[in-house]
Amino acid sequence: MKSIIRLMMIVLAATMLQTACSSDDERTEGDDLMALTIDVVETDWTSEAFNVSTRAGETIDGLKAIVDPANPADGEGFGIFSSALLGPTASTQRQVTWNAATGQWNAGQRIYWKRISTSDKFDLFAYAPYKSTPYTLDTSTGILTFPATDTDGKNTDLLYAGTKVDRIDGLAMLEFRHALAQISFGTITNNTGEAITLNSITLTGSLHQSGMLNLSTGEWSGQTAYDPASKTFTRTIDTDSGTEGNQPLAIANGAVKSLDIASFILIPGPTVTITLEIGRTTGTETFSFNTTLERGKNKTYNITVEKNFEVVIQ
Repeated sequence: MKSIIRLMMIVLAATMLQTACSSDDERTEGDDLMALTIDVVETDWTSEAFNVSTRAGETIDGLKAIVDPANPADGEGFGIFSSALLGPTASTQRQVTWNAATGQWNAGQRIYWKRISTSDKFDLFAYAPYKSTPYTLDTSTGILTFPATDTDGKNTDLLYAGTKVDRIDGLAMLEFRHALAQISFGTITNNTGEAITLNSITLTGSLHQSGMLNLSTGEWSGQTAYDPASKTFTRTIDTDSGTEGNQPLAIANGAVKSLDIASFILIPGPTVTITLEIGRTTGTETFSFNTTLERGKNKTYNITVEKNFEVVIQ
């Protein structure tokens, strides 16, 4: 699958001072001014799907959605940080948000770094969306601690990037990638010879409650388990929210229906069990299969229910 890539240029004002950083009012004509220029690239999910690919989560365009550019909220834009940065917020994360009026990305205050150093490059890390809480950052190592949402198994899609910035030209090439694993559902086909319903889909496994993401490499470590370790998330089908109770998805014989079901977005690593509950006139049938949660991969499953209720998963 070809990745869908969107490029845009972000210019964050930066000053390279030969001695010490001064305020805008204190600058003289002799100051050496340079802009920190960041190319932002979004790489799409790696997809495993035969017929339908369902995407959920952050996109670069989505990160531009800012309610009030003058007062960006937690969860808007993306964060950048580096231990080499100087200025009012040295070595801490900076929120970068879109200002539609000016057509520019804004990091608030100007960004400073040392032009002369023992090394000619410095590390810059980024993640999206920006959140001051509940994420925890170690800005010296570029490690982000990510707590999973245990209410529905649909975590905030997490993007990460890390790069080395040349101290001379100040160009940072940030390629955002997906850090989590996604399980999606495309279609269900009924070849049973009778009308059926899809009642629910559940995901069960020894899932990670939190983990530590290296924003440079994308590797996960320090995962913690739930207590008890086994966790189950259920997608109960309700096709009519205005009617009391759940209204399962009715599928006539020979019909193909799209599954408008929220994806599971989880910390990668574990092998999980997906269970389908299918209703028929004589009762219910269940079918289960296993899959592994893989970083940056969206696995979209298309379901075919054959005669004798043999279920085929693509």
